[in-house]
Amino acid sequence: MYKILISDDEYLERTALNHMINRNLPQAEIVGEAKNGEQAVELARKYKPDIILMDIKMPGKSGLEAAREINENRPETKIIIVTAFDYFEYAQNALQIGVVEYLLKPVRPQTLLQTLQNCIDSLNNERNLLLENKRIKNQLSQLWPYVKTSLVYDLISGNSMCEKELIEHTDNLGIDLTPGILMIIGIERSVNQLINGLEFRTIRQKVFEIIQDIFLPDSSSILINPIMVNKFVVLIPCNTVFVDERYKYCERKGQVIIQRLYRENIAVSIGIGNYYKDPGMIQQSYLEALSAERSAAFAGENALVSCSQMKINKIAEFVDEIKIELLELIYAEDWRETSRVLDAWWDRIRNSNLGEPLQKACILELLIVLYHEVAAAESNNKSMAVLSLTTIENLINSNSIDELGEYFNETINEIIEIVKARKNNSIASTVKKSRAFISANFSKDITLEDVANYVHVSPSYLSRIFSKEVGIPFKRYLVNVRLSHAKKLLLTTSMPINEIALKTGYQDTSYFCRIFKQEEGLCTKEYRIKYGQKLAN
Repeated sequence: MYKILISDDEYLERTALNHMINRNLPQAEIVGEAKNGEQAVELARKYKPDIILMDIKMPGKSGLEAAREINENRPETKIIIVTAFDYFEYAQNALQIGVVEYLLKPVRPQTLLQTLQNCIDSLNNERNLLLENKRIKNQLSQLWPYVKTSLVYDLISGNSMCEKELIEHTDNLGIDLTPGILMIIGIERSVNQLINGLEFRTIRQKVFEIIQDIFLPDSSSILINPIMVNKFVVLIPCNTVFVDERYKYCERKGQVIIQRLYRENIAVSIGIGNYYKDPGMIQQSYLEALSAERSAAFAGENALVSCSQMKINKIAEFVDEIKIELLELIYAEDWRETSRVLDAWWDRIRNSNLGEPLQKACILELLIVLYHEVAAAESNNKSMAVLSLTTIENLINSNSIDELGEYFNETINEIIEIVKARKNNSIASTVKKSRAFISANFSKDITLEDVANYVHVSPSYLSRIFSKEVGIPFKRYLVNVRLSHAKKLLLTTSMPINEIALKTGYQDTSYFCRIFKQEEGLCTKEYRIKYGQKLAN
């Protein structure tokens, strides 16, 4: 039901409008009648009408003045001016204050009713839009935890969108990612004391709620998310100027978390990563925080370690010395040398005095470098799930250096297999496109260079992979395609030999005939007679 207010100083006019609306618009209800502008404003405030029929010339406050005041307080109300004054200035002012229609008395009933119906249709559309927006907002609120989880996962695993898209995406979600500090909170004692899954889920939820409560004053800008079975990540925005103060803030909050959870008989370890300037650095900060959190766990229950307390630069040192060489060897498919270089690097890691947390961080950093390089050219993202959070968790939670080495070798081998498969798929695709091009263009004077340009590779590379995949050289394959088509034309048409030569890519008929006899053992005429008769029979 739509509420209508009538404002006119003429009793007969109000009565006529009331009768017309009640008789013809069952979806409308007259909620009040005003004799002047003051009454119109008062009744509009009281009844909140959807539509107002307003005269201009009334005692005291004019209809335009009343319309202006009502529009300021209730812009959603549709105001229709119904007046006997045909003044351009009035109409102009009416439009300026948001009046939807300006009708002149005497107004035809059909015109007035159609105007009211248009307003009702517009109001109905607006209501439906509001309901749809509310429904979408409700759905988004339900999806928000999953969206947030996915975003955090992408950031820490290095599988995110480009920086521009990421910033736009996070802005739309109201998430502030740059710059900031990353903190990891790991549940320790509760995991060891776990009796059943239900109990642990309760413990995990308790930890999450306490973290949220402690960061509550800043909850609009701080992102809190579970990342592993027993770990939570906290992304804390930080202005460049106040990095030191923000580190102290993180450490204070970390100590409060430890104390609150201790009262609940839950032991945790907390690691704080280095300050990151942009989303692309979040993954590195995550690794640093993860190493710091493990160091805190080794230090004892309820410990907090900042990466600034660790020799994080050692990670880059150990990784930089191998990553370029290793990538070159992998893409060159020199698997023997790849294995030798990896073994030598692994021996150096295990014999170093870095300590277990930094050893794990070195291995994770190298795997991530390789992962990024491979994933950058991988179209099927599902195949790149090798470096999942489960893999990271297995590496971090390994109980010995030998177990760590097993997970490392396993993941390296998976990455290598992906590279092999991708290269094979790429070769097969290139050859397939080349054969399709030949099939469509064999009647033209095409060369190996023409096909290579089409598939965007060098002629020498195409020649090599074509022979390997097809089993015969490029030139031989092209001749076979052309002669196959020539034989078909010889047997199914009466086309002259010179025309057949042209249609199969040979400009010189004599050369075509020579090639044909060389390959088939018969001249074109003999072939047509011999096999044409067989076909006829």
